[in-house]
Amino acid sequence: MNQAQIAANFQHALKYFEAGQLDQALKIHKEILKFYPKIAESHYEIGRIELALSKPARALRAFEMAAKHKPNELAIWLAMANIYNRRNDPKSHKAFLKSAQKAGITGSAYSELVASLNGPKGQATNTTMKKTDIESFEKAKKYLERSNVNGAYELLSALSQKYPNDADVLTVLAASQFSRGQKDDAHKNFKSAVSLDPKNGKAWMNFGQFLLNIGDEKSAFEKLTTALNFIPDDPKLHIKLGLVFAKSLNYVDAFRALENAIKLAPKNFEALSIYASILFEVNRFSKSIETLKKLELLGGTKKSDKLLLADNYVETGRVEEAITLYDNLIALDQNWIEVREHRANCLGILGRFDEAKAAFSELITDHPKRGINYRIYSIQGKMDENDDVVSKMHVALERSDIGNEDKAEIAFALAKSQEDLKNYAQAFQLMEMGNDGFDKIRGHAFKGQIESLNNFNTSMKTVNFGVEKLQNTTDFAPIIVTGLPRSGTTLVERIISSHSRCQGVGETGQLLHVINSSGAWKQKSMKEILGADFLRLEGIGKEYESWTRENIADPMIPVDKTLSLFRYLGLIKLTMPKAKVVVLRRDPRDNLLSIYKNVFPEGAHTYAYSFENLVGYYKQFDQTMDMWRGMLGDWFYELNYEDLVAEPDNEIRKLIDFTGLDWEDACLSPQNAGGTVRTLSTAQARNAIYRTSAKSWQNYENELAPMFAALEDK
Repeated sequence: MNQAQIAANFQHALKYFEAGQLDQALKIHKEILKFYPKIAESHYEIGRIELALSKPARALRAFEMAAKHKPNELAIWLAMANIYNRRNDPKSHKAFLKSAQKAGITGSAYSELVASLNGPKGQATNTTMKKTDIESFEKAKKYLERSNVNGAYELLSALSQKYPNDADVLTVLAASQFSRGQKDDAHKNFKSAVSLDPKNGKAWMNFGQFLLNIGDEKSAFEKLTTALNFIPDDPKLHIKLGLVFAKSLNYVDAFRALENAIKLAPKNFEALSIYASILFEVNRFSKSIETLKKLELLGGTKKSDKLLLADNYVETGRVEEAITLYDNLIALDQNWIEVREHRANCLGILGRFDEAKAAFSELITDHPKRGINYRIYSIQGKMDENDDVVSKMHVALERSDIGNEDKAEIAFALAKSQEDLKNYAQAFQLMEMGNDGFDKIRGHAFKGQIESLNNFNTSMKTVNFGVEKLQNTTDFAPIIVTGLPRSGTTLVERIISSHSRCQGVGETGQLLHVINSSGAWKQKSMKEILGADFLRLEGIGKEYESWTRENIADPMIPVDKTLSLFRYLGLIKLTMPKAKVVVLRRDPRDNLLSIYKNVFPEGAHTYAYSFENLVGYYKQFDQTMDMWRGMLGDWFYELNYEDLVAEPDNEIRKLIDFTGLDWEDACLSPQNAGGTVRTLSTAQARNAIYRTSAKSWQNYENELAPMFAALEDK
């Protein structure tokens, strides 16, 4: 590692620290020190990281190493003073100051160090209050806990007039103000509280929580790590740090912080509940179940935890247990619409479509203004003219008291019903109404993404992925199925998963998450990241393998369907060179129409709701595949959907041959594959391979003419 690489690495580590990506920052500094162990700046940064990880003893050792190599650097001694400040040990303070003088810290620098070691005295909180005021203060805190925000605010406002310099009063007042929507006043009082009492860890902690709530994760991280200097053993602080890390998608440090909280307070119900929730979020379902069971044994399970347990059961194939748990929760609260919706979805995932339709029909009757249930009902199978839910859709669409998003959902549902009845002109009008509605709500999120994706491709072109290699990659060899939505990826996943040696992972997006967490996609030049943060790149395949093996036991081969992975084929080859990747291609006229007919989860495929964005995204996909074909050759396999459904026997044999699996006849009958189907293709996936969806665009040829013309325009 040369000097230029050290400088680049150091800057990367600083950015990771600022973003709360502590694990990555620590790895880089340790790698720097392997080559140049006397770099004081890396020792110092390691100290800062260890402090943020609640490891003051390790932090102190790192700062001492930094001081050894730069003995007269005041910032290093001030950092150590922060740690000594926590220790009520005059003898160690005296020895520390003597060491500083010996190192050359004298004069005004020494005075500053002494002041920092002793720390500001701070405002004595509550001690000068009258007994009746202390009682009012405690009452206000209880009001806040019970969501009596206005009652708390009235008491605290009066107390703040009597005790304007009391940091605790200002902190709790600020919390009540935020709950009342007075964000600016809350910010002002949190700031005043930590200024009045800079050693008040709880004030710093609550300030950090406030900043997290308003979406300022970077500032929240700063305030919470400051709180660690004063209340390092407060489990609530570690919970809040875990939430900051999770919001920044830094799950490694999120889990570490929450595990610290649980270690400090093994019976802390909030820590266990949040830990289980984030485990579910990153698809670590078995560990989430284990945590929820522990919470249950401790008697701390809330209704929301039981719902999360049921959802975990669905994801791990324990669907009958999930149904039972959903039923138990419904029995406790018939009005809990969320659990009824989860149960109905579960029935559809299982392929029990008649039961799913009946459940959604009941939900529609009970909650006629909730649009999503009409749409999910519509994808459980074909509708006919005698379907009474279709009549309810017409009525709901005309209501004036239904929100725009719900109305757009209903329009999509009605479009599906009219297509089932072959009323294509009316179907398209409704489809257009639904897409216009969602484009207004979600389409703005796609603005600028084409440029961003093009920039990403430019970054990828700086490295020849066909020949570039990393030293410490994994031999893990999953089968990955990718492509655009509605291109046949679910069918291909089920074909391969029908093999006795394979098991479908489902559409979890876990590998995409690991890649995004690495920060690689943000780089302007992949050549730069290969020279700087190769450790994080090497970890992509290993982290994904670890997650997969937590859910699918060796020697089963996981089959992962993740749509957006086509963007990262070079990275996948670099980090998991033995992976097998299949990319689906479909006639763009059918593919884009099928996308246009559907609604996707919020935040996903935001290009889907306008012709302009659809065409732009498809062209970008086409260019990306041209790029990978030129770089990677036949490392990945492109499969044409039309060929697959026209000649399934021949195409499936070629597909299985590419994966390296021995031939099994079961692959010809994917409709018999077990497992759940969590996709818009839930009903189609349980049918035998069919050709009827080919050339569907011809039903809408006139309406789609502008989009087709744009596709032809180079």
